[in-house]
Amino acid sequence: MRGFLFLVIFYGCWSQAWAMPADTSHTGVVKGQLRDTANDIDLLSATVAIYHAQDSTLIGYQLADGFGEFLFPKVPAGVRLKLVASYMGYESSSVLFMVDGEVNLGVIALQIQSRQLQGVSVITPPPVRVNGDTLEFFADAFSVYKNAVVEDLLVRLPGVTVWGDGQITVNGRKVSQVLVNGKPFFGGNTNIAIKNIPKDAVERVQVYTDAATSGRQEDSTTNVNIQLKADKSTGTFGKVSAGYGTDNRYDADASLNMFNRRSELLLVAGANNVNKVADHIDDLQENSVYSSNGVSMNYQPNFSMPGANRPIAGGALFTHDFISNPGKNNVDRIKGTYFIRDNEQINLRDVQTVLLSGSDSLQQERRRSELFTSGTVQDAHVRYDKKKNFYQYYLSAGLHTDKNSSSEWEQLRRTFNDKLLSTGSQHERIHNDDRRWQLEAGFTSNKPSLRPAEVEVRYTLSFDDRHAIRNVANTFSLSSDTGYIRDLHRHYTTRRREATHQLNASFGDLVKWWPAEKRPVSGLSAKITNALQLVRRDESQLTRDESFITGERVVNPRLTNDMQAVVVDERPALSVEKTISRHLPDRYAKDWGISLQLQGQYYFQQTKSSLAYQNISRSYVKPTPNVAFTYNNFQVGGYHRRLKFALALSSEYPTIGQLVGLVDSIDPFFIRQSNAGLRESDKRELRFSFQHSSLHPQKVFSFNIDASAGTIDNAISDSIHIDDSGRSVYGYANMDGRLYANVTGKLSTAVKWDQHQFHLTFNTGLNLFRTPSFVNGDKIWSDGYAASLGTTIHYDFLEHWSAYWENGVRFYAANQQASQFRNSTGFSKLALSTDITRKLSLGSNITVNRATTSGFSPNTFSIWNASVAYRFLEGDNLEIRCSALDLLRQNRSIVNEASLTMLTRGTSNVLQQYFMISLSWFPRKFGKEE
Repeated sequence: MRGFLFLVIFYGCWSQAWAMPADTSHTGVVKGQLRDTANDIDLLSATVAIYHAQDSTLIGYQLADGFGEFLFPKVPAGVRLKLVASYMGYESSSVLFMVDGEVNLGVIALQIQSRQLQGVSVITPPPVRVNGDTLEFFADAFSVYKNAVVEDLLVRLPGVTVWGDGQITVNGRKVSQVLVNGKPFFGGNTNIAIKNIPKDAVERVQVYTDAATSGRQEDSTTNVNIQLKADKSTGTFGKVSAGYGTDNRYDADASLNMFNRRSELLLVAGANNVNKVADHIDDLQENSVYSSNGVSMNYQPNFSMPGANRPIAGGALFTHDFISNPGKNNVDRIKGTYFIRDNEQINLRDVQTVLLSGSDSLQQERRRSELFTSGTVQDAHVRYDKKKNFYQYYLSAGLHTDKNSSSEWEQLRRTFNDKLLSTGSQHERIHNDDRRWQLEAGFTSNKPSLRPAEVEVRYTLSFDDRHAIRNVANTFSLSSDTGYIRDLHRHYTTRRREATHQLNASFGDLVKWWPAEKRPVSGLSAKITNALQLVRRDESQLTRDESFITGERVVNPRLTNDMQAVVVDERPALSVEKTISRHLPDRYAKDWGISLQLQGQYYFQQTKSSLAYQNISRSYVKPTPNVAFTYNNFQVGGYHRRLKFALALSSEYPTIGQLVGLVDSIDPFFIRQSNAGLRESDKRELRFSFQHSSLHPQKVFSFNIDASAGTIDNAISDSIHIDDSGRSVYGYANMDGRLYANVTGKLSTAVKWDQHQFHLTFNTGLNLFRTPSFVNGDKIWSDGYAASLGTTIHYDFLEHWSAYWENGVRFYAANQQASQFRNSTGFSKLALSTDITRKLSLGSNITVNRATTSGFSPNTFSIWNASVAYRFLEGDNLEIRCSALDLLRQNRSIVNEASLTMLTRGTSNVLQQYFMISLSWFPRKFGKEE
């Protein structure tokens, strides 16, 4: 099977010759055949390369076809050339010639390599060769500019496409992972490998497929391994950067990466006040890559982020291999990561909201707020992996902490037909201290001789501990009663501890217990699965109301409780699948399959509380089966198509908070009310998916469509009551008749010609819904849709210049009997980057944003950024960059939100125009000192 899949990759290189000159006015044709004449064998997939005889510059190469024949259609005429033919286990052969029209070199005989010459390296390595089931590209055969990185090499390889988002495909097949010396490189982030490792450190790039345990070609994965030269397998690289600009803007970061054959260590940190907020150590790594080729839309201040942020972040990553030569079936590795981020944020909002207050009436709300937050997030994680042939297990442990404080001041006015109904103000202070510990262990066995052959067990234990202190001062007054003013000061102390156990197990194939000669049908498989989740929660809340007169704090018994809760969710299943396969070696593979999952669900909830109404005990037993039909068509060198239909039944259960949550009236404009009478909801869903991927190297094209539609009975819906003063109570109710349909699609294509590369991606999504709810006792049907369209176009002329265009728009509409809620948000972005010289580069991008909301005026603004950078020193290690951001000074953060019964529109404070100059140093050393 692995050899069969390899033909897809081999076909891409056999069917084309690369690096042919663009000028075809003085070219000719060269053809011939490679044979082992002594043994009368045609040398399938032998490497043929043509060089300039004078300086050995590579002109073109290809792999011989199934008869050992080759043909180069466009070879420069009138110059002295050299053809070099090579094949594993044979001595290389070369021919000197000149082209005038068509040249037939006839049969070129290769002789089996003698023992005395085995192990002796060829002075001029072949550009590409087949080594078993692996296609190998030799880096030294490709000429690129000095200081080039692996990415510059990959874009020159036949059939290889490096997409604008970092995804790599080989002849249309997505690359699952990019390895370095057979293992993940600094966490497995592709960009860290291809944008940092110099091309001169690479010996070869290997492309191969890993067959799946299922044995189906559609489940296989394509991988790329970057094999470093023996003396370049240790190295150090990183970045130190600092920038300062107008309005006291600053941006600094530093990273240090060190690696050898067995270990890797990363230290990274960054600080700024230009809204560059990292959520993970990978975000900091991405900001520290050496290569700046192409248009990057990631390493930029976030002008769309609301508020002003001042993050300081850092982290570390360490991996170690306990064996010297890890591989797919031989892993003994430990990996640890640590990440910390401290951030301060100021968010100022001024928004207006239109709310449905009845079947034919609307209220308006104006809300102004100032929010100040500060906090520290930490993540620590360690994982050990062990794999040997058919057995694999792992152990991991993690700790997440989030300690933060916030202070928010808010003013609100509620009106009806421009008549003031009520006003309110609130000052809220919160201190949170959250901790989460997690332990996880897993075991997998897929040894064919065992029964069952495939066993997978995974267990996770997580423990959450949350401590919160919240103080709220709220004032509410009525315009109709000038004497009514309600002032509340309320203090909350909450402690919540939750332990979650998750056990997932899978055993199969049970059919293998049945002797093959006695099975009534072929292609049948079966397995047993079970998913168990057990949650134990202890929660206590002490609520005290403070007197305005005396300042005394009195316990509020309605909002003070101690509660213990247990939730059990178990889903056992028996899955049976019948597959019909039709294969023709080296041509195609087709599979038809039908599967049935006989699954049931047991769901149990129980609470014990100091408040009597919160004591509940509920259990549910539900059948949740699903059936699916699949079709796969794999055409070697042509395309791969997948089709799937499925029908599934499932249930959703009301949460404890929805059933018996505490009812707090501190904010009269939003009172959340529980409903102990809620029932479970039942969903019936039909799913469809279709995927098409071209496997032809000159027609990189793929598209996929995913669709689902369903009905929900007893849907847990909103029940809203808004009185004449604007006070709002939001409850829950079961309602029948909820309908929905979702469709998403993506189309991608890429074209490579000569030194140019063009990418096009189109995304679309559509969600149709019919949702019932209650508003002031009236049953309201909301019919509407949410839609999105997106297009990106990316063009590269090698490393010389790049262009990037992106357009996206989102629409939302919800229609009731007498009202409509509609809004849209869209943008168009154009970015250009060019290298004027090898050291001097220019970049600029402009984004036009537009927002529309029914009942509000449209809002359009543009953000234009530009930068110029120059690199110094022989290794381009020192960079100075001048940046001008938001040149038009138009940036605004538009709040544009919508739901079934309300629309919100407003603004928030946001990053605006500034200028900055920055200096960056990229230390780099690959290999040991001589």
